[in-house]
Amino acid sequence: MKGHDIIIAIDGRPLPRFRPDRVVADYIEKEIRRRRPGDLMKLTVLRGPDRIQLSAQLKDAPKLVREARREYFDGLGFTAREFVYGDAIARRLKPGGGRGWLSILSNPTARRP
Repeated sequence: MKGHDIIIAIDGRPLPRFRPDRVVADYIEKEIRRRRPGDLMKLTVLRGPDRIQLSAQLKDAPKLVREARREYFDGLGFTAREFVYGDAIARRLKPGGGRGWLSILSNPTARRP
């Protein structure tokens, strides 16, 4: 999909006409949750004046910050956690564009070895 594409149908079924628009987003999210990773969703979108058929293969949901692996380094006085998808979004990186660990808590009074 591209910016300003408008989803008008999923698997050939037109989207219901809901108000407010947030309800439409909830409907699409519900349709995604009904499926499993690996399933194919066929989307009909409006791109400008054109109707375009797109296929999207669903994947596992990205790991949340609360699910990230954490390590505390007592001698150094800091905690590090795994870099996750939400970190890339917060830093305006391309999805999948960041890997590694983040220092999330420092203790300046920790005794150094």
